[in-house]
Amino acid sequence: MKKDSEVLMTPLDVIAGGTNLQFMKALLPYLRQESQMSLAVMIKFQEIQNLISFFRDSGSLTAQSFSDETTSMAEILSDMAPYFPPDQQEQMQQAAQMMEMLNLIQAMSDNTEQNQPDFLKTMLSPEQQSLFETYQAMFSSKGKGKEQSYGSNLDESSFAERH
Repeated sequence: MKKDSEVLMTPLDVIAGGTNLQFMKALLPYLRQESQMSLAVMIKFQEIQNLISFFRDSGSLTAQSFSDETTSMAEILSDMAPYFPPDQQEQMQQAAQMMEMLNLIQAMSDNTEQNQPDFLKTMLSPEQQSLFETYQAMFSSKGKGKEQSYGSNLDESSFAERH
């Protein structure tokens, strides 16, 4: 039966040792002291042979959801958390949440800097978006009209005469 404080075996440990070598490792404390060292060395040697064979035949060890372009550090930390003791799992989950929050803030900041009205529109309902676009068009056309009318009344000679 699995204990709550028990740490899971990583995929690399499963490949290296599997259940057979785990059995031998569990048996070590029950052997005579003279036999323990030679069995421990034999177990480690077998693990190395298993790893060499795996990488020679399969080539790589990858996470199922891993892809170089889309996997964030927060996702990696979340995937790694089950392999750590509970107190470290909590710390890793908090770090992952913090990274996700920082990524969200960065995305919002980038989006806001690029095009603030479009960013705001994404938060509105379709009806509110339509109203927003109407007001935006009204204000932008009024502003352009005033600039043009003010600009057409002023030229260098009339400005010089007034001052």
